[in-house]
Amino acid sequence: MTPIGMRIYRRMRERQLNQTGLAKLIGIKPPSLNNLIWGQSNLPNANTLTRLADALWTTERWILYDEGPKERIPSTAPEWVAAIARELADLPEDRAKSVLRGTIEGIKSSIAAEGKHMNRHTTSRALAKVK
Repeated sequence: MTPIGMRIYRRMRERQLNQTGLAKLIGIKPPSLNNLIWGQSNLPNANTLTRLADALWTTERWILYDEGPKERIPSTAPEWVAAIARELADLPEDRAKSVLRGTIEGIKSSIAAEGKHMNRHTTSRALAKVK
């Protein structure tokens, strides 16, 4: 496995993605992703690299060179996800986890009270109520 492949694989595991799921997210075939991870193909083109970084919530620079921030909210994430991440970023890890658990429980309670299933729209409304 190449250093780039190791970083992709590690982030994939941290994000709880398998190769098939990640390949689907970034719009390539699973064998192409496997070849990239195992160094059996050239570096991805710029568009694929950007989609890969977004799917792994990291930066292109980290994937290629192991430099810069490892964690990044993808540009495709809804604004409320980025807002939560910004709020949690300044807290100690234990406190951030506690706040996040409380936020998730608040969202579930709000959705249950409305008698709806969780989706992007009901989650946004529930988050507004939790704030």
